[in-house]
Amino acid sequence: MQFDGVHIDLLFASLASYDRIDDTLTNLMDDSVIVNCDEKTILSLNGPRNTDTTLSLVPNIESFRLTLRAVRLWAQRRGVYSNVLGYPGGAAW
Repeated sequence: MQFDGVHIDLLFASLASYDRIDDTLTNLMDDSVIVNCDEKTILSLNGPRNTDTTLSLVPNIESFRLTLRAVRLWAQRRGVYSNVLGYPGGAAW
């Protein structure tokens, strides 16, 4: 999807255990969030959960983000930028 010239990867997750989202939902890493969810919702939540896990393991987040942007730009310019080829393509850093 594109909005005002900016590419947007928008996912929807219907959380069965919540009737509304408020301050009680503070951590998507809590497995109780995905209880009673269908497969599509679990897959939609997989991206943010993976991003949170990756960032929790990185010692210097700003250096990681800068390096990731450089690698993405390098890969895009060479036509090899895709998840299939092993480059991180959809994660929101």
